[in-house]
Amino acid sequence: QQQPPPPVLAFGTQGRAQPVPGQQPALIQPVAPVQPVAPVAVQPQQRPMQQEDTIEGPRMPQTQGASPDTAVIDELQRRVAEMEAKDEEQKGEIARLGELVAQLTAENEKLKEGNNGAPQVAAAPKAKSPAARKAAAKRPPASPAPKQAAKGTPVAAPAVPAAPAPAKATPVAAASTPQKPKALAGRPKTAAAAQASFEQKRANVEGLDTADFRNAADRKDLPPEATQWTLKAACLLLNIEPEAPKTGRKAASEQQMWWAAQQKQFLRDPSVIKKIAAYDPSDGSLSEDARSEATELIGKLSKQQMATLKADSFACFSVYEWVKSVLDVYSFA
Repeated sequence: QQQPPPPVLAFGTQGRAQPVPGQQPALIQPVAPVQPVAPVAVQPQQRPMQQEDTIEGPRMPQTQGASPDTAVIDELQRRVAEMEAKDEEQKGEIARLGELVAQLTAENEKLKEGNNGAPQVAAAPKAKSPAARKAAAKRPPASPAPKQAAKGTPVAAPAVPAAPAPAKATPVAAASTPQKPKALAGRPKTAAAAQASFEQKRANVEGLDTADFRNAADRKDLPPEATQWTLKAACLLLNIEPEAPKTGRKAASEQQMWWAAQQKQFLRDPSVIKKIAAYDPSDGSLSEDARSEATELIGKLSKQQMATLKADSFACFSVYEWVKSVLDVYSFA
């Protein structure tokens, strides 16, 4: 069935559509209201795995006021320092065990030499021959014991010769030989390795400048013990003597006198780097007393004190490494 043709509209003078006579006006179909759309639940997009999620261990701490790169570098340096301290402690324990084994071996050798290598056994008595038994039978019997005197008569006891008094032992003075100081923990195994380590640590100190010591030199109070012991050992190697500080006091302690010398003649002396560069452990200029005292000062530093020294002044920590390398070279002499 054919659809009726669409109505024809004519525009009037006022711009409105008017139906043409004889045509049915067009009907405007109402538009259906828009139905509200139900909200669709959006699933959150899963974040892809990042590289830092696969890294084992704790996250690097972010220091307030510092860039992430600086915080990472500080954390890595701290871990490296801890690993080096643990390595030094393990090397020291191995060295102590080696010394104990050597001491026990020497004592065992002495015991073997005293016993001639075998325990002494008493010799068995020899059996008498028949001829010896006959000769013993022909011997006259021993004289009988003297009869006891009558009751009430004193009998003189036989005179017994007195034994000579033992001669008094003359004490002999022991030879006073200076004891060689023990080697420090973590010492290289050979003299060549110790010399190579000494040259490397000396080059590290040569790369420093007087300004690197300014942080320690400008202290008004005494520095930590690790810094004092390290600088005192370095002064002993360079023949620097303690001096009285200019504080206006009548008397100063030995600790204050050493700190005054360390500030004036080491930390603030522009020529101290040249003195370290020209130092030769093989010239024999260091006395045994100075060497023993320096070895004692460096040997009693704990790993915690070494970490404190490195945090307080990296330049002083480089001096510590140089002093230890010098004492390691001396230990092979």
